[in-house]
Amino acid sequence: MSLAERVGRRKEILVVECLNGVRDAWSWLDDACVELYNGFCKRHASAAEVPHSFSFRLRCDLSGDELRMAAAAAIAAGASGVAGGVAAESPNDVFCLVKTFMADARLQQAPLLVLPAARAQRVRATPNMVVKRHNLSERRARELASFARVLEQPAYNLRAAAAYMRHLVAPAPVRVDELPPLTWLERSSRREYFGGAHAPPPALREIPWNLKVRFKRLS
Repeated sequence: MSLAERVGRRKEILVVECLNGVRDAWSWLDDACVELYNGFCKRHASAAEVPHSFSFRLRCDLSGDELRMAAAAAIAAGASGVAGGVAAESPNDVFCLVKTFMADARLQQAPLLVLPAARAQRVRATPNMVVKRHNLSERRARELASFARVLEQPAYNLRAAAAYMRHLVAPAPVRVDELPPLTWLERSSRREYFGGAHAPPPALREIPWNLKVRFKRLS
């Protein structure tokens, strides 16, 4: 039984797509002159609270508790209610909500202003540059090529799988128009808010891996 058939028995659909490149989000956001740092590292025994859940929400979609937490954190940081002194508050400011685990009901830190509306206007509608995937090492490329030859033997006759292995070894160049469309981003005028009950604000404390933001000087 194939993997697709196993998935189909659960009334699900299996979709497999080899991505030889992704949109260059870093270059796309360069014009905003914003840098996120400090919250990204591997979780290990001595870093159990490293955040692995990042979601983004407009200021106008934050709950009352989240707004109060964000304001208190900004004042504590010496920003007088405006993070980094970057601009006046706007309902379209973008905040990052950080949790340790996706299933957590409480935030790990106060909502962090990561993209003020004034800076968001400097960003193009969608990313139009591509970053290709990392090249395989020579050793790994030889292993996959050898595996492809095995798959083609009469005992297996898995020619499609062999072709896929060769595609991994020598991928074709990728153009941005070949990537899946970002319909959710292109429909920027349509906002969907999946609300619900909000957990009481936690007693937040500073931990070594809190996500931080640096607003660079605009050119």
